[in-house]
Amino acid sequence: MAAVGQGDAYGDTQIGWVKVGGNKALIGSLEYLEAGSIQDIFGEVGAAASVRSTHLPPQRHSISVPDASLNHVLMNPPYSRTHGGQSAFDIAGLSDHDRAACQKRWRELVKNEPVNNQAGMAASFLALARQKLKPGGKIGFVLPLTNAFADAWSRTRQMIQEEFENIIAVTASDGSLSADTGMQEMLLTATRAKKSRASSPIRCVTLRSIPSRLGEAGEVARAIRQAVRKLPSTS
Repeated sequence: MAAVGQGDAYGDTQIGWVKVGGNKALIGSLEYLEAGSIQDIFGEVGAAASVRSTHLPPQRHSISVPDASLNHVLMNPPYSRTHGGQSAFDIAGLSDHDRAACQKRWRELVKNEPVNNQAGMAASFLALARQKLKPGGKIGFVLPLTNAFADAWSRTRQMIQEEFENIIAVTASDGSLSADTGMQEMLLTATRAKKSRASSPIRCVTLRSIPSRLGEAGEVARAIRQAVRKLPSTS
């Protein structure tokens, strides 16, 4: 992001490695739905070997993300979902009991969110982005194309139109944006609205083919932005 950005200054970079499973059945970054900060287990491992004094305990690290604090949320969230006997938490090292406990924790965290868990985890991460963004903050998400039409996504689609504006959905003519997965996907960008509204228009873009180079992608993005600016605000 720093390499391709517009020269905006930025401060420290934090890359966290958050816990999944364990005695509390934690579910990684989705724990931010309930907390302003969560423990960074990668930071803890690093700190254990570099304490300032033998008389001091290792420094504990956490990454703080208060609600309504972020300017941008860019994400390619996991699409994991529970279906056909497969758990959304089919993660190596977790027992069947652990997976069931994580499923229960997931249900608890999103029970008051505009999310249907049958849509998979991507919908939960959209709800999390809404919670953490400042008014005027922007999202950029890679999402399964089912977000556009599946019944399981209906509550989340309604949330997007009520809570966001400047909504742009981009896909390719064959629905595939990835060079190696073959999945049907879409890119969603939007701005967190300063107040809720009945509905915001969605600008839909279909690419004949996906960009194969970074420079090409930049030109396509600029062309989309210019085209959207020329559209009437009510279209």
